[in-house]
Amino acid sequence: MLFYREQGQGPALIVMHGLFGSSDNWNSLTKHFSDSYRVISVDMRNHGQSFHSDEMNYVAMANDIEQLIAFLKLERLVILGHSMGGKVAMQLSLSRPEAYSGVIIADIAPRHYTAHHTDIFEGLRSIPLSNLKNRKEADLILSDFVNDVTTRQFLLKSLYLTDDNQFQWRFNLNTLFRDYDNLLQIPPATGPYLSNTLFLKGARSNYILPQDKDAIEQRFPDTTLKIIADAGHWLHAEKPRLFIKHVSDYLQSIIKN
Repeated sequence: MLFYREQGQGPALIVMHGLFGSSDNWNSLTKHFSDSYRVISVDMRNHGQSFHSDEMNYVAMANDIEQLIAFLKLERLVILGHSMGGKVAMQLSLSRPEAYSGVIIADIAPRHYTAHHTDIFEGLRSIPLSNLKNRKEADLILSDFVNDVTTRQFLLKSLYLTDDNQFQWRFNLNTLFRDYDNLLQIPPATGPYLSNTLFLKGARSNYILPQDKDAIEQRFPDTTLKIIADAGHWLHAEKPRLFIKHVSDYLQSIIKN
């Protein structure tokens, strides 16, 4: 069973993070939605406090979420996914469109992406966990591969000390590295999902491009696209107020309908 955090009451909203993330990254955002929704933010398999597995693909991740939905006895819920989590939202809604009253996909398209985490993987795999002294040393090693301080801080949130005083990653680095190509693929479900879908794009991000329009509309013919100015791929962290506003407006439209 996936690890999850729950807050609020009302219709259910499931929040799914991206690669190398966790539900913890969404705590400040999910509080805003819990006034009207029962918000369930999850750690995807091989991330956070959820189980590690040798299998990492969109069918398996969607099955994890469906098992959690069955366990919590949720019906007609809304799903929100960022990046990798957005592709899981695609797999879920296109496989069983009748199960979801709303879908929010943040800065990802139904397309096959070229590898773009090579430096991150190389940097993470270069950190000697067995004799690592402290987090500062890990940051120094990682800085040779990842220049952006914010990205390094995000990654190092998943570095923790075990009870044996041993540093470990909360994400399953070996499996993520081995199955990385699976995460670049288009989710196999084809849909369509006919209810209104909200796509959110960071204006400075190239994860959703004009040439993705046909693939999006083929699967999600009733799509609303909102572009968040001055935001990149981590639009929810860079511009939280605008992200919250667009999501809240969409959720409110679902409640009215």
